[in-house]
Amino acid sequence: MTIPAQATVPFVEDDWVGALVLIQQGTVDLCCSRGGRRRFVKGAVLFLNGLGLTELHNPGVEDVVLVALSRGAADG
Repeated sequence: MTIPAQATVPFVEDDWVGALVLIQQGTVDLCCSRGGRRRFVKGAVLFLNGLGLTELHNPGVEDVVLVALSRGAADG
């Protein structure tokens, strides 16, 4: 997933179920339903399930590139 500079995208938990997420480029803010926000930078590995997230925000001047790795349905 790519998030353009200064853009905010809604967080859809079903899209990230069971995935490990690597921030390959840029900085991303994880925005929570209670109003909190945490910033992560290039190289961070995240698990996004169950955190009560509402949005992913790119505070930077370059695109954020997120790479997700998950088991396929055929793997069980």
